[in-house]
Amino acid sequence: MNPQRHKKRKPAQHFHVSVVTSVQRVTGQVVRSVLAAEEKFPSWPDDLVHGAAIMSEEAGEAVKAALDYTYGRGFLTHYRLELLHTAAMCVRALLDLEGKP
Repeated sequence: MNPQRHKKRKPAQHFHVSVVTSVQRVTGQVVRSVLAAEEKFPSWPDDLVHGAAIMSEEAGEAVKAALDYTYGRGFLTHYRLELLHTAAMCVRALLDLEGKP
């Protein structure tokens, strides 16, 4: 048996401060993206399928931006922006679940 495989993990409170700071910074950017999306598109679909389709569309745009960057046709900033849009739509879909049975 490999002893490394069963190595104990550190509890979450031992995260390095820079990781927590980075997560807080990105989370703030996602919140701003959610607010901008809600301002531009205030309504959200009533059904889960259409909400998931919106989220999936943003994920597809992130994949396209990654491909464009990888093959020299795009910029990393565009990929990052599409990731923020995807995260924002995931948050909107999660918020839509609140109060549903």
